[in-house]
Amino acid sequence: MKKLRHHLWSRFAAVIAGVCLLTTGVPVPAVWAQTQLSLPLPGTRVHLSAGYAPLTLRGVMVHADNPFRFDFIVDTGDSDLRA
Repeated sequence: MKKLRHHLWSRFAAVIAGVCLLTTGVPVPAVWAQTQLSLPLPGTRVHLSAGYAPLTLRGVMVHADNPFRFDFIVDTGDSDLRA
């Protein structure tokens, strides 16, 4: 009985492996996500954009009485984020 069960499992595994190997050779059609991009032509001069200062983490203050309490010191830069 054990030998028959082992034989069935090995045959099942061989069939699954064969199916996987055969289906990997199926050709897949070529697909493009976007065909029309609004990029400048090669060699065209690209002008600089306006400067922007993002939010920046300047420091972290850890409280001595509660080491799992943090105060983050941030520079908001040009963003409109408020605490």
